Amino acid sequence: MEKDWIITDADRQQYGRKISENVYEFKEYNQLENEWNQMKVNLTEYTLEEIESIISPYYKSIQQVKELYDNNSNWILAECIFEQETGIY
Repeated sequence: MEKDWIITDADRQQYGRKISENVYEFKEYNQLENEWNQMKVNLTEYTLEEIESIISPYYKSIQQVKELYDNNSNWILAECIFEQETGIY
């Protein structure tokens, strides 16, 4: 069941929504390109090693994310993947 978009970063016009336990969707307005970057992230499509590598600019490990965000940890992991893979950052 898809949920409404939630603003995750007002300064960057970034929004996200949880589609299922492992699937999230994010969008962010790219002012340089004058377009929206949008991506669906399915965490099951990434190995733990890939996720660790992707989140490394933000966190030490997946375990740290789980300790900090508990039930919202998958959201944070998916958001990091979105930010790194869209090339906006």
